[in-house]
Amino acid sequence: MTRWVSEESIALESGERLCIRRRPTDVVVSWYCGDEAIFSSGRLREAIAYIEMFPSDVWVRQHSSGGTHFETRLDGDRLFVLPNGGDEEVVDSWADLKAALLDAIAAADKKGA
Repeated sequence: MTRWVSEESIALESGERLCIRRRPTDVVVSWYCGDEAIFSSGRLREAIAYIEMFPSDVWVRQHSSGGTHFETRLDGDRLFVLPNGGDEEVVDSWADLKAALLDAIAAADKKGA
């Protein structure tokens, strides 16, 4: 039996939540303020790679498949995210967020196949 979870949330340092929703062919990441970034599987893989590619003192400007811009900076297991025009948020566990994103990619790939 395969069980598909369509939505997961990850705690932010502020006490708010970052929501990851799987749709048939893409993944939606929503911040508590309502901003969201929509990613194709390929674009989300690139975003994950860019997050991990740069040293902790470098902010990386990224964009979603839908054109939403945001900046990221990884420092140890803490991911700093600056949504376009929003306030900086900190994800306490990059490992947990990355696992949720990879699960969402796998589900989107399987449904889109």
